[in-house]
Amino acid sequence: MKYSAITALPLFMLLVVCGLASPAYGGDKNPYFKRPHLFGLFIGETRVPVAGAADETADTVGLEYEFRASKTWGAGLSVERTDDAFGGQGSGLWAVSLFYHPTPNWRFGVGRGKEKVYSSPSHTEPLTRFSIAYDFHFGGMGIAPTYAMDRINGEKVRVIGLTLTKPF
Repeated sequence: MKYSAITALPLFMLLVVCGLASPAYGGDKNPYFKRPHLFGLFIGETRVPVAGAADETADTVGLEYEFRASKTWGAGLSVERTDDAFGGQGSGLWAVSLFYHPTPNWRFGVGRGKEKVYSSPSHTEPLTRFSIAYDFHFGGMGIAPTYAMDRINGEKVRVIGLTLTKPF
């Protein structure tokens, strides 16, 4: 899946505005929110800044888990893989995050983790992740346009895509 963050960001904002303009499907009456565990499958792209050149873009897939401790707070784990990053060498990351849910659909996160670049020799860098997502719920599932900014070794790496979610 190749697309530009410049074109994906307006799409993300359109989905958010449509979600705010329509009646909310959610709240305490929705069984989606009665289960404290949330599993997600992420598909998107990672944009890595390259000094003196255009950003490097690579497809990203990942898995997410969140435990909702209350209506507004949760904690979770993200694991992602980007096979064609860093000149085809690939990378993987994991991050543990704390999530704030001001409404049933919004999710703001901050977390810490590690990124591993599969070069020869491979190396690992610590990261700090800031994320935002808006979850549209339908039939006991959800789809969430998701944006994350990772601070890795002083660089800002952007991750944007969609997460398919399922509570259990």
